Amino acid sequence: FFDIGAYKGESSLEFIKHNKNYKQIYFFEPERKNFNEARENLKDFKHIKGFNIGLGDKKERLMVNSISTSSHLQKVDSPHSMDFMEEADSMDSAQKHYIEVNSLDNLIASGEIILNENILNGGGQQVMLKIDIESSEEFALKGASKLIRDYKPIIAICIYHRFDDFINLPNIIFSIYEDYKLYFRHYSSGLTESVMFFVPKSEV
Repeated sequence: FFDIGAYKGESSLEFIKHNKNYKQIYFFEPERKNFNEARENLKDFKHIKGFNIGLGDKKERLMVNSISTSSHLQKVDSPHSMDFMEEADSMDSAQKHYIEVNSLDNLIASGEIILNENILNGGGQQVMLKIDIESSEEFALKGASKLIRDYKPIIAICIYHRFDDFINLPNIIFSIYEDYKLYFRHYSSGLTESVMFFVPKSEV
């Protein structure tokens, strides 16, 4: 299970609750304070490895706008950066700093993440990605393209952080691996908490 945008570990805890026999959990949280809380909340469970980094499409340093309970990774040359940075300037709680970012494919290639070869050989195990990273989902997907092609993970991804996510993110996923069945769920009475689930048709 890959908890991408772990915050304080809530999704990992919920996953453990419903999957007692999990093999491994990797969680990713770029904010040091949140990362430390997630690590503390998950310390009593085995086979968990945390990364105090953001996930994107390559190894780099990015600006983070920390506002209230969320963190927005912004590429300096991103067309979405300036509007958000101007918005952040007007918020007293905004704190800008830089964090390290890497891609899932890089982490797997370097051996920092190890996936069971039985998954590739149809060994009955499944990989799941949960992605909730405040408008950076597109870059994380592109940085996990080899993982998605090779391991065909179940993907749960938030699609409400940017106006074009509803169209753009499914297009990216289907361009990497097209044999998915798509499900959509909305978990609030407002405009947020919309999630798309991509399940390999072989698992449906």
